Amino acid sequence: MTHIGNFSSLVDLQDTVNFSIEEFLLVSREYQSDDHWFSKEAEYSIIICFVVLIFLGLATNGVLFYIIAGKGRHQSSRNWYILNLAASDILTCAVCKPLTVVRLVMKNWVLGETLCKLVTSLQTVYVFVSTFTLVALAVDRYSAIIYNKHQTRRKHCVFICLSFIWTASFCISIPMVVVHDIEHVKGFNGNVLYSLCTEKWESETARTTYSVLVLLLQYLSPLVAIVILHLFIGRFLGSRLPGSSADDASIRRKQRRHRKNIILLSTIAIAFGVAWFPLHFVNALVTLDYSLFTGIDFPLLHALCMMLAFTSVCLNPIIYGLLNTNVQRDFMKMCVGYKRSSPNQEQLGLISTPHEIVNSNVYVCKTKSCNHMSAI
Repeated sequence: MTHIGNFSSLVDLQDTVNFSIEEFLLVSREYQSDDHWFSKEAEYSIIICFVVLIFLGLATNGVLFYIIAGKGRHQSSRNWYILNLAASDILTCAVCKPLTVVRLVMKNWVLGETLCKLVTSLQTVYVFVSTFTLVALAVDRYSAIIYNKHQTRRKHCVFICLSFIWTASFCISIPMVVVHDIEHVKGFNGNVLYSLCTEKWESETARTTYSVLVLLLQYLSPLVAIVILHLFIGRFLGSRLPGSSADDASIRRKQRRHRKNIILLSTIAIAFGVAWFPLHFVNALVTLDYSLFTGIDFPLLHALCMMLAFTSVCLNPIIYGLLNTNVQRDFMKMCVGYKRSSPNQEQLGLISTPHEIVNSNVYVCKTKSCNHMSAI
């Protein structure tokens, strides 16, 4: 129902302009129903999907953060990066995504100019923090496996790297604070029908430059870096293992573990590439020529791309944490209430370092020697 505050003023308005009261009410109802970008069915579906992703993201990242943080300050370098990744994803789910859903489904922004600027800028911060942390994790595994750097030495670089990640992410988000503003859509007699939280760039050149920068820093460069580092790791591990014809049980176990690690590393790169590709592809096309989307429900397409990109918040803790055997063990102990044991720091890594492989070989040799002496 449309509420008219002063009916007499409406009658006076009818005398000054050439339209009937019925026509005015029709237009008013049309603008009121136009406050939403989607139909009711599509809007409910989008909201439900985002709510499910938000709760999954909070649950998986919360569990991972609790398990790793419970080990205290004596963490491996990899665990510090995973804690940072989980914290960023939790903030994304708790702070940014609920307000992003409001902006996606409703044209009228009623939360004020401050939140209009903060929502998108904070989302930019958390997205870049997550992306840069994924690259840091790949670099950390590469240095641990290829160069066999000592954990203590790597830890000194972790906090410097994390500080740089957050600082760089905040710097990249500054343009979002500057360009976001409230745009009022006015109707008859200058009345504000609804307010949009939108970007107001000084020039198309500035918009294009920033869009290309985001594409390079948040997608293309990290994806290339992750793929190349994981290829180097896979090739290195493959060269350290005997051929598939070996009969020794321990060698076969190492081969199975190697194949599992290669699959996991490939999953990391594929999940990142698939989740973020549609959003960046659509944004790139919009930057080049928005007329390409003529006749297409662009708000719905953008919402679907955002939803797919948001799945990375749920995939990150599963890939980087919950698929880890040690994290699984700690999760089961947490569920049944047993006291958690503390695995050594190198065991907390995703892939065995050369130091672990050497120790394992020595242990196998000693075991074989003992068995041989017993037989004698």
